[in-house]
Order: sequence, then structure tokens, then C-alpha cells
Amino acid sequence: MISSISSSRIWPQQVVFKAFNDTSGNPDNPTPGSSAASLSRLFYSEAADEDEDYGYENELSSQFGSIQRTATENSADRYTDGAIDDISSNAFMKALQQKLDLLKANEDTSAMAETMQAALGDGRLTVTDVVTGEQVIARDVAGGDTTSGEIIQVATSEWSSFLRDTLLRDSYGRFVRNQDSSHIDKASGASSYFGMIGETHYYLTWMATSNS
Repeated sequence: MISSISSSRIWPQQVVFKAFNDTSGNPDNPTPGSSAASLSRLFYSEAADEDEDYGYENELSSQFGSIQRTATENSADRYTDGAIDDISSNAFMKALQQKLDLLKANEDTSAMAETMQAALGDGRLTVTDVVTGEQVIARDVAGGDTTSGEIIQVATSEWSSFLRDTLLRDSYGRFVRNQDSSHIDKASGASSYFGMIGETHYYLTWMATSNS
């Protein structure tokens, strides 16, 4: 069932700038044309209303930096698991699992996280970085799947236009969500989530199980 989440709130501008700042290092005045500038325009455009926010305020504002800190604490793991910014690596998959744990701990995103964890275990969770044009099927490292994942090349884009074109909207132009708070990929009908793992944004999609 598709429904709009009326309780969604537009993030405070300070939080959005912090989360989406670019290499300019100035979150209060992002460089025109930068990813921060374009995403902040998308969130704070005149046409936007509270139901159109596709972000997740609580988990990003309060837990934004925890994944990167956790992933870099063990230097031995960095040597054996690869780099967190390599989406095919075990390090990335571990950070992804930690991200899902954080989402599950948040009441607003707990149901979505459970469906994502189930998709991860079944090999149904896809991770895409449109900036680099890379996509991979997520692996359940905790479940013993530590084989290197195959990276699929996809078309590159910048996030604001990608999300505008990809996320399903209703007849009024508002982004819509499933009951578990996930968004909907317009082309495939898959559930979707856009958020950060480490310091990088990713677009995650997963299909429902065949018997659901």
C-alpha cells in the first residue's frame, strides 16, 4: 500500500547543509552548482512542502557521523576488509549493516530497516552511487558472505536531479512513501531509501519477496 507520510518534516537548514556539504568546506554558503547547493535548493524550494521531504531527519541529524567512526576504529579490519568507499568491499558491507541497525533503532524507520535487513539476507538489496556510476548487490557479511561483490556500471548523474526523476510522486507532485516510510522507485516499483553510509550518499532499492 502506498501512502504519503504526513508527519515528515523538512530538515533544519543547518542540518541539511552539514549533511550535504561539499569540498568547499563552507556549509553555511555552499558553492553555487555544488551538490550541497543543489540539494539544499531541492529541500527548500518554494514549491516544496513538508510531505515532499525524502530525508529521515532523526537518523541523519543525530547519528550522521557514527558509521564512519565505527568503520574506522579497527585498523586491522581496514587492511583485511578494504576501504569503506569501495561499495564492493567487506568494509562497506559492514558499514551498511551498521547503518541498518541505526535505522532499526529509530522508531520512524524501524519497519523500513527490517525489510531492508531481510532483503540484504536474501540478496535483494541493491546499492547505487550515481555520482560514480557504480551499483552492487549488497552482501550479508555477518551471515558469512565475504566474497567480493561485482560492481555494475550505471549511468552517472547528480543526486538532486536523479531523485527528482526516480522517486515516485502522486498526482499533486508530492513524493510518496510506503507504510514502512520507504520511498518508491518509479521505474521498477521497488522500495527505496536515500541516505549516507560513511561520508557518501547512496540509493538503496529492494523488491518485495514473491510471497508477500
